[in-house]
Amino acid sequence: METKSTTRLEDLAKLAGVSISTASRALNDSPAVNVRTKQKIWKLAREMDYPFRHYMPAGPIGANATISIVVPRPQSREGRMADPFFFELIAGIGDAARERG
Repeated sequence: METKSTTRLEDLAKLAGVSISTASRALNDSPAVNVRTKQKIWKLAREMDYPFRHYMPAGPIGANATISIVVPRPQSREGRMADPFFFELIAGIGDAARERG
């Protein structure tokens, strides 16, 4: 009876020439790992039939920018985030960012 060997995180790290923690961060799409390294590790993982966990992303999204939104200090106990205007504003910012990649 033949048993299929399972690719381990350690195997991916060794093949990619990175530490185990870097390989883990790459598979979890951490911003601490550069996009090229993420892509390399994801490619190896797919080629080696790595057993992805259900909570892992489908692949690196490659986001390499951050959008910061500064909201004025609330003047009431509910705060500004309870105001529908801010929900619409943030949704619009997200939509525009996705359209522009």
